[in-house]
Amino acid sequence: MKNVKLAHLLMAIALGTTLISSSVLAEESFKNKATQALDSAGQKIDSSMKSIDGYMGDSATTAKIKSELLAAKGINSSDISIKTEKRVVYISGFVNSEEQSRKIIEIISQVEGVKSIQNGLTIKK
Repeated sequence: MKNVKLAHLLMAIALGTTLISSSVLAEESFKNKATQALDSAGQKIDSSMKSIDGYMGDSATTAKIKSELLAAKGINSSDISIKTEKRVVYISGFVNSEEQSRKIIEIISQVEGVKSIQNGLTIKK
């Protein structure tokens, strides 16, 4: 009888240990999955923030260029279209002379954040 009780006790201990081990392993697995999900979400947020930062930077660059052109004497910027994408400024429209075109390019090239300029200006005849 003592052997049966001892066997039951040992079985209970073994079963309890197995259940606790399984619980700990399941908890670790859950923690790992949760950590991976958080890391993935963090990377997506970082990527989105970089995209937003690039967009906001381009918008700010375009606004600064327009402001500088409005302040410049001898330039009628109402006939000029400006768009900035990935720090590349695209300008198009009409100017009265080659000198105005050069002046516009010079002003744009001095604005912070401009990597290059795609000149699509046309001289009025």
